[in-house]
This record gives sequence, C-alpha cells and structure tokens, in this order.
Amino acid sequence: MSSNHLEGLVGSDAKWDSIVSQGLLVKLSTREFTVLISIFTVAFAFLVARLFRVFSLLTFGMVIRERPNEHQMDQLRVAVVNFRTPFHVVGESITWRVIFRGRERERKFALAWLTGAIGFLLLGLSLPVLLSQFPVSNGFAGGSSCSFGLAVVDKETPRPRSIFDAYLRYEQQNALSHTDADGCNYAAFSAESVGCLRPNDTIKKLPSCPTHAAKTACADGDALNFFGEYWLTPSDLGVGNIPKMKFGVATQCYKVIDKTQELAPPPNVTWPFRVFGLLYGPIEGLADVVYPNLTERIIREEAHGRGYNVHTYSVLQEDSSIPGDQSPWTPREDLHHDGDISLLIYHLGATYALEFGEDPLFQTVPLNKSSSAGSNWVDDNPERIVSWRGYDLFKPATQTVSVLCNTTYKLYDAKFIGKESGHYVELGGYKKLRAFVENLKNDTNRVADPPRLGFLELLADIAHFSGIEVSSAAPNGVLANNLLLSDVIQQFDFKIQRFLDEISGQKELTRLFLSTRTRFILAARRAVLNEWMVPFLQLGFHFDEVVLSSENENLTAMCRATLIPDSDFKTTTARPWVIAACVWFVTVLLTYSAPVIRKFGWGLADEIERKWMLRKAGSLYNQLTRDQSVASEVGPKQFEPGNGGLNTSSLLGGREIHSHLDQGKTESAEGTSLIGAQERQVEMRDFRSG
Repeated sequence: MSSNHLEGLVGSDAKWDSIVSQGLLVKLSTREFTVLISIFTVAFAFLVARLFRVFSLLTFGMVIRERPNEHQMDQLRVAVVNFRTPFHVVGESITWRVIFRGRERERKFALAWLTGAIGFLLLGLSLPVLLSQFPVSNGFAGGSSCSFGLAVVDKETPRPRSIFDAYLRYEQQNALSHTDADGCNYAAFSAESVGCLRPNDTIKKLPSCPTHAAKTACADGDALNFFGEYWLTPSDLGVGNIPKMKFGVATQCYKVIDKTQELAPPPNVTWPFRVFGLLYGPIEGLADVVYPNLTERIIREEAHGRGYNVHTYSVLQEDSSIPGDQSPWTPREDLHHDGDISLLIYHLGATYALEFGEDPLFQTVPLNKSSSAGSNWVDDNPERIVSWRGYDLFKPATQTVSVLCNTTYKLYDAKFIGKESGHYVELGGYKKLRAFVENLKNDTNRVADPPRLGFLELLADIAHFSGIEVSSAAPNGVLANNLLLSDVIQQFDFKIQRFLDEISGQKELTRLFLSTRTRFILAARRAVLNEWMVPFLQLGFHFDEVVLSSENENLTAMCRATLIPDSDFKTTTARPWVIAACVWFVTVLLTYSAPVIRKFGWGLADEIERKWMLRKAGSLYNQLTRDQSVASEVGPKQFEPGNGGLNTSSLLGGREIHSHLDQGKTESAEGTSLIGAQERQVEMRDFRSG
C-alpha cells in the first residue's frame, strides 16, 4: 500500500505475522523497550567477554609446552592470560610485533590468537543485528473489548433507524475524509497512476458502455464507464497471521440514459410548478398504475444555493438464506445486474458555470438570454439571469444525471475454499458474502480458525453498508462542491463553478470507489478501538436508544491479532527473548565450569590452570616484589654485568642465574622465574607452597 496517511493508521508486516503466530505477546512502552534492549546488549557483551576468556584459555593450552629461547612466546603467554577483551589483542603492539618479527612457531600462535580476537570482535558487533531480527512491531495489539458497532435496525422502528442512518452517514463522511487525506490522484486512468492502489488492482475509464449494460440503459460515447477492482489482505487491515487470503471488491458504473417524463397533476390539485418524474424503477409509496416506473419527482425550479447533491437508491442482490433488507426501490428490468446495485441521481440544476463543459456528468450549455420562457430545460431561465460580474453564465445541460453502479465481492482463501476451484470464488453481492460466512460458521467439519473466520465476519459487516450509494449520500459525497463559490444574483443565492476543467464524473466515481476501500481498511482498527462510538456520541445519541452488535469468539480472536500502529508502544513476542536469555544463562554458566572439570582429575587441565595462574598480573606482581627483595639482600654489585648476577628482566623471559646464592636463596629465586622457568620441580613446589 503506497499511501502514507492510511499506513499511519493501520497495517502490519511480516514481523507482525511472526509475532502473532508465536503468541505470548508483550506490550512495552518505548522507554521500557529501550531498557530491554540495553539489558540484552550488556548481557551479550558480557557473554562475548566470557567466551573470549575461554578461547584464550584454550589457546594458552595449545602452547603450554615451553621451549628454550622463545622469549616472545613467553610474552604472548602473559598477554593471553591478561588481555581480557579482543580489543586489547588488536590494539596492543605485542601481537603485531610477534607476527612480523617472531619465529615461525611464535608467528603462527600470534596469528591464530589475533584471528580469534577479530572473530570475537565481529561477533560482538553482530549482536545488535541479532537483536534487530527479533520480531518487534510499532504499536499494540487489540484486546478482548471489540465490537462492530451499532447493529442494523429494522426500518419499521423509526427512532433507532434514524439514529443508525445518521451514524452511518457520519462513518462514510469520515471514510471520505481519510480517502482525501491519502493524496490519491482521482483523475488517473490506471491503478498505478492513482497512487493508492496495488499494482494488481484495476482502474478503467472508458467512453463506451460495459458489455453487460442494456442498450436501452446506456449510450456509447457518453457512457461515463468506470470499472474499479481492488484486493485486500488481512495485513492491509492490520490483522496478522492469516496467510493465503485475499478479499476482492469490484465496482462497475455507467451513466444511465435519462428517462424523464412530465407528470400530470392529480385531480383537483393545482401544482405551482412543472413536475417531472424520473423513471428508473418503482419505489414504494410513489409509483402507481399511471407511472409504474416512477422513482423520483423533480421540479424545474431547483432549490437555490444547494450546489451539487445526490439522491441515492440501492438494492442488494437477493439470497434466499439471508432474509430482510428489502429495498423500497426495484430497478427497471434493463437495470438489473448480478450484484448490489446503487443508483446515484446527481441534481445539478442549482449551479452555474463560467464556461462550456463536455464532461458526461458536468456538461454545460449557454444560458438562454431571451426574455421568452423556455419550453425545455436547456432553454428555461425563469430568473432571467444572463451574466455574473461580466462573465457569461452556463448551466448544466440536464437537470439531473443518473449513474448506476454494480458491486460484487470475490474471495481467495487457501483454507476455506477447495483446491478444485483454485481456492477462489466469485460471491456476488453482500447477501452472497454473508451466506458464505454463515455456511462456514455452521460447518462442523471445518478446521477451527477463529481469527480467519472473524476477519470474514468483519468484511461481511462492512460490505453491508459500504457501497457507492452510501458514500455518495454523505455530506461530503460530491467532490466538486469543494470548488463552488456562493454568491447572490438578483436576490437569489446561487453556486458558481469557476473551475469546470478541474471536475469530472470520473473523478467523482474514483473517489467514491476508493472510499469504500477505506472503510474496509479501517474496519479492524475501528472494531479494536471502538472508534464507531465517537460519531455516535458526537451526534448526541445514547446507547439505550440503539442495539449494539454482539461480540463473539471469532471477532475477539481477530481483534487480538490486530496491530494498531502507535509510536509510543512496541509489541513483541516473549518467545525469542526467553530463549535468548536461557541460552545466555547456560553458556555463561559453562564458562565457569572449571571447578567441575577439575573434579575429573584431568592432569592437563590442572597443569594449564597452574601455569595460567602463574602468569596472571597478580602473581607477576608478587613475584616481582620478591625479586626486588632478594636483590636488596644480595646487594647491587651482585647484579652488575660481569659479576654473575641477573642481567635481564624476569618479566621479559630472561634466564636467571643464581649460582652465587646459597641453596635457600636459590629456591626463592627460582620461584621468581616468571616466564620460561627451567626448573619444573622447584616451580611446582613454590606454586603449591604459595
């Protein structure tokens, strides 16, 4: 989904699917998540340090056997024992010096140690990357408090039904506002150019009639033919872990040939205006024997100041298993289609324009400037208006323009639909969709999947009142009204369209079509946050006046799998974090297993530990202190060159010669051989006695 506005309100990704599939969801504030990341970063850094010490110990054990004249090797052994992090190995010069200047064995040892240190450095640097792979989504999951909103109320109960209708208009008005904020290009002639659709969606705008339109209902060249189709996945609505499911909505619209007839006044009734009837099929309470297809009455003298407005009628495709919702309007025989039908009657007569227009919906003609009364709509000018601020005025070519739209639904579901049909089914209108969902709910052989079934129930609920008819009936249902200018001409309030080139019927239909998509996209968020309650309360209604839709297990499961984007919260699954913590604990515990290994009496381990301890900084310091003490007792001359004294530093691995000392002093001095000690038995005795 390329839109930015809706992406900030809904939507999920592969990470959210992983989180929902693993369960154990955890909601954290941004601050709490930062603390969690810091704790794991420090813990992993400590783990790398411990593993590097183990590596150093193993490396030390590989070269524990000493050879004569390997002074640099002795220095490396001291470095291995005392360099606690890989940074010391890479940063200190001793390793590099031995690699370039040491003997072959020394170079091999230094190179192996340096390579291992670099490997541990890279391991430490990769830890943030590892943490970033843990599934985390911005936002929070829905809870158990979840509802579709108001339930449909029978039209025979006027007060609740009027409340529901007002609430529904507000909902659709909100959907249109979100669609406008999405920045879609309504004038585009392809889905890609529209900008709010996916590449596999469709937008077509043609002057010729659709193939299923009757010749008596549509005229080529002036057809205003619009076809739109979009597909939605659960992730588009923010619902996670419902794979291999797509829901399709297809709408076909075209301009209906005008069927208008002047009506005769009833007997003994005087009408002050000429009354005409629109004949698109009978409507309950209006059509009679004389006018069996009467849909609506209009008068030539439109109400001033209204601008563009739409009268709408709809009928749902019948399904015997889904009773109710009988429409008061029955389409004419040539207007029947397999789907949910919406009839939009655009009333244009209360507007003027400043130029000639050829758009199928907003076509205009010059005003009749003669003083004689017109015999038809084009010539009629009862107010005798001829200009506005020096501009010639134009009027709509017809008082009304009618557009018929047919909406059908499709579904691809690899779980609930059989392979023989390619997991795909064309359902038809809303009642067909509702019947399909009800059959799934009643199928005892079906594999239980509450979130998936709850998602389908949500789609069916929104499809009931998301057609083109509902969108166009909203207060902001006509986009062209935004460009009208109000003015008073000869004491009449009129609307002037100054930007006729910026409005079109195709723009209007594209916007209405996309607004139905917006209603579906916002459906899960609306259910989770109970956003339907906002317009209901703003309209001044009370819950006692209406019936609320009941919650169920499927809807609750779907809501719990729905992500609500919110920059102040993070949601993740506890599973990878717990596993990482357990692995960390066990690994660190193993790095402290030296006492356990010694219990097995492994001689080599005992030897490695003894020599390791001798080369630790504390042991080196104690032995150096003893060296200085011995030197002070013997006297400085004993250590001058040529006097048989010590002529190299024990820290650098020089050979100590103690022939001038007595036997007791010799044992003490032999204990001071820090690196490369030649007398193993004396060294062992000193270590054990210490």
